[in-house]
Amino acid sequence: MRNKYKSEFVQEHGQPEWDLVNSYVNKGDRSLAARNACKLYQRYQKGLNKSLWTIYSILEGNDVVYVGRTGKTLEARWSHHKTAVRTAADTQPLHKAMSNTKDLDTFPEWSIKALIVMNDLTAAIQKEKDKIVEHDTVTCGYNVRVGSGNSNKQHLKAIP
Repeated sequence: MRNKYKSEFVQEHGQPEWDLVNSYVNKGDRSLAARNACKLYQRYQKGLNKSLWTIYSILEGNDVVYVGRTGKTLEARWSHHKTAVRTAADTQPLHKAMSNTKDLDTFPEWSIKALIVMNDLTAAIQKEKDKIVEHDTVTCGYNVRVGSGNSNKQHLKAIP
């Protein structure tokens, strides 16, 4: 078992939860509590941490060009954006713009930054909208609309 996220997991879920994960993996404990703790840790390793919401910005150079919200770790969300660019998985304006980068391994012109971390989804949705308006990333960036959600192709901005 990889312990890459152990300290973060313990900080968020507590040592007793980690002890159940350890008991499941190393001692063969198959109790319901141990199985659930192990599933929780596996989700946590994949960045599926839905108890915390992060409002983040993506910067092109020093300019905020995209604002988003995720229940994953920031690292996992950034990895997803980069994978979408490399595989041409969708036609989102952000990913189209990122595909013009010098190096598709490191994306040197691009970076991600956490703006706010909170545990209330309703408040996080509103904060995301507020940050999109504050940074004007619909007009001067790659957000398709104020607020989250995928769009269909008719709403996408043309990328030169």
